[in-house]
Amino acid sequence: MVFCIDVRSEIPRRYIETINPKIETLGFAGFFGLPLDYVRIKEKQAQHRLPVPLCPSLKVHEEPQDNQNTDLKNTLFQNGLFALLTSPIIRKGLKEASIDIPDSTWFVAAVHETVTDEIFILDRSDIPEQFQSKIQTLEKNLKQASKNCQNERQTARSKRSSVDPMKRAKNWSEVRPEWALAGNAAFIVAPRERTYGVNLNSRVFLHNYDWMKDEKRGFQTLELIMTAPMIVTSWINLQYYASTVAPQIYSSGNKVLHNLVNESGVFEGNGGDLRVGLPLQSLHDGHRWIHDPLRLSVFIEAPKDSIESVIKKHKVVKDLLSNEWLHIIQIDSSQHSFFRRTRHGNYTSI
Repeated sequence: MVFCIDVRSEIPRRYIETINPKIETLGFAGFFGLPLDYVRIKEKQAQHRLPVPLCPSLKVHEEPQDNQNTDLKNTLFQNGLFALLTSPIIRKGLKEASIDIPDSTWFVAAVHETVTDEIFILDRSDIPEQFQSKIQTLEKNLKQASKNCQNERQTARSKRSSVDPMKRAKNWSEVRPEWALAGNAAFIVAPRERTYGVNLNSRVFLHNYDWMKDEKRGFQTLELIMTAPMIVTSWINLQYYASTVAPQIYSSGNKVLHNLVNESGVFEGNGGDLRVGLPLQSLHDGHRWIHDPLRLSVFIEAPKDSIESVIKKHKVVKDLLSNEWLHIIQIDSSQHSFFRRTRHGNYTSI
């Protein structure tokens, strides 16, 4: 199962692997390698569905459904990843590139509803009959994992648990339906074995990466990760950081008083300065701050020279590191050691 690198994916991945050790979970940036422009039926302007630093190379048009109730996630996955991975033409092309997907393999799209921690398999009726029993087993595993997630998530950030979390999650007047990415502190770019079975308390972005396979391609995947997902996770981290350390300047204040101003920000009340940060309710439970303002620590399992090569090529990455807005820790699996990169490009053992 391939999940987004989102910190909220850490808990369900851990429980799914515990409930059924036969299931392997992977983490990958949420656009899953498809840099898409998405065009809705009633809109002329396409919407980007990819990390901000990247440019779209594909365009997907929404198609009307029989019930005229088109679901974005459903359409996007089915017409995108699902159609590509099940296409005989695509599989033939992959086979010519030494990537052989057997006929016994079927790809299924699913949605992780992060507010309730439910996982829904999409287009259930379109799955061939020979896979139905396995899907039923998977759904049972996912249902149990979701229940475990809901119990843990309740007190993962705040000890003030809700009497009815499911009702709260679906209540549009609720100012704290979930804690979202509060608590994020690190980004790990390494094989899943490094974190398997470890409770990271939903505080870590997890991206699968094997540098030995990437070495043959000149570390192209490492460069992509460090210039797209790593930048995005840093932005997320710094938004939480700034909104917590200087809420009067960088937070958007009390959500109850918000008035939307175009799509540029909000007013807190009926006037004043335009506020663009996170609301107080996303950072504070009414008694204490629930986000620790830590600058992102990025753990990368790859040779030092390959990491430095990417940094030298990309000024945005170099600037973040030189100004210590994020920290890189290199994982040396051969020595079972960790090395922290200083702002000047030296590595010290930790």
